[in-house]
Amino acid sequence: MNIKVSHAIHKKELLLQYQEQKQKERQLQETALQEAQRLALMLVEQFGIERVYLVGPLAYNKFTAGMKLELALEGIPTGTYASALGYLKQSSTFELDLIDLQQADTWTKLALKEKGKLLAKK
Repeated sequence: MNIKVSHAIHKKELLLQYQEQKQKERQLQETALQEAQRLALMLVEQFGIERVYLVGPLAYNKFTAGMKLELALEGIPTGTYASALGYLKQSSTFELDLIDLQQADTWTKLALKEKGKLLAKK
């Protein structure tokens, strides 16, 4: 086999690997988004949270394996944050962070305004 043919075959294999990797990343993002929506509804319906927003890498379409789902919460009834977090961690295969917007830093609030997505509300 000559060098040009070998190089062309290698390029094709690399392209296929790249396409497969991108497909896996898209599937992971879709699965993570579905899970975030499910968890958001649970927070509203079972824990009385007023609004749940998607923030972090998934909101920017930059979510990859090993990252956490980040949900920002508005209107958390007194005494429900810890129980909600514990319950959701047990019911999801994804790692997650719940952010109380009342206690969030300025950067988080700005990021929410720019790229946050409302997932569920009362």
